[in-house]
Amino acid sequence: SGKSFLTIDLAMAVAQGLPWFGRKVAKGGVIYQAGEGAAGLRRKRIPAYRRYNDLTAADDIPFVLLPGRVNLWDGAAHTADLIAEIKHWAGRMSEPLKLVIIDTLAKAMAGGDEISGKDMGMVIDRCEMIRAETGATVLLVHHMNAAGEKVRGHTSIKANLESVLVCRMATTAAGRGQPDVPVTDIDNRKVRELVIDKAK
Repeated sequence: SGKSFLTIDLAMAVAQGLPWFGRKVAKGGVIYQAGEGAAGLRRKRIPAYRRYNDLTAADDIPFVLLPGRVNLWDGAAHTADLIAEIKHWAGRMSEPLKLVIIDTLAKAMAGGDEISGKDMGMVIDRCEMIRAETGATVLLVHHMNAAGEKVRGHTSIKANLESVLVCRMATTAAGRGQPDVPVTDIDNRKVRELVIDKAK
């Protein structure tokens, strides 16, 4: 659906203090923990962002990509190790750490059950530990259900988070009994839309 692409754009906006979708952004360091698709981020998406925005190696952008997987469900030691690594990199940034991204929630809770309120509650609590220890906002990248209608897994995922943004394909109604038609741009690319599903 484009969620990782959108998340990179948000991460880079924070790291550079640039407006994002017309909204003011507090500049600060970003740590992007990529448990899913790290190679694609490192080799394609981030270099493409840098080229498109004329960024060079000389530009001081406080952004760190952590390509290894973490497990926020299987024992507090994994979370403690992640916090230690986050603090290590935050101490080397030119700006205070503002954002920690975990992409994706499913990869960060291997062995846990997304449908279990107990398992999901444990993972959300460990994200809160990361926030408390680092002072940074924690952003979880997660999947929608198979029908694309709601956030996948237990209802506590949405209930226990302050904000939920949904990235999905933009569609337009085709008529009674017909499936919705994807919206495309002038180059015939499918358009994604970002919807605020919950905000505190």
